[in-house]
Amino acid sequence: MMKRMFDSTTRRASTHRASSISAGPDLLRHRAAVVRWALAHGHPVNRDSLAAIINSASLPTPGQVGLHWTAQSVNTLLIQGCSNWCTAHGVRYPDNLSHTLTTYLRYLGAYRLLDADSDPMIALKRSVAEFDKDHREQLNQRLAKESTRGSAKSRHPTAQLQFLAPVLPLH
Repeated sequence: MMKRMFDSTTRRASTHRASSISAGPDLLRHRAAVVRWALAHGHPVNRDSLAAIINSASLPTPGQVGLHWTAQSVNTLLIQGCSNWCTAHGVRYPDNLSHTLTTYLRYLGAYRLLDADSDPMIALKRSVAEFDKDHREQLNQRLAKESTRGSAKSRHPTAQLQFLAPVLPLH
């Protein structure tokens, strides 16, 4: 079989066969419900990110949705959980993971699906926002290091990648 230059070496998380088989019909229905809710309410959702989040959060109990969320579990999921799941299943690490996680947490809160022992929603969203801030700072530092190797013009502040501050709702 001939490999074409534009063929991807890894698959997308939402179309990975192993995740669909091991996830079971309950997780697939849950993912579809989250996507429908997000689109109906105007929240950003990425199907690959959602598949990685739900599958990696449900690993301790395959086929069941994890409903116990704390700020620590959000950090663990963002820092290593999704990355480990993607590596283990040979899928591409999805973009906009934090935005989709915020949407997913909003979905769980809207339908009151979070466990009683879960942290309050504001703490969960703050944890995601802090991860985004740290991630952006690391990216800016890396870009700054790369730009110092270039010409004097590339050291201008406008040459660096700029990001908007995260906005957290008060409700």
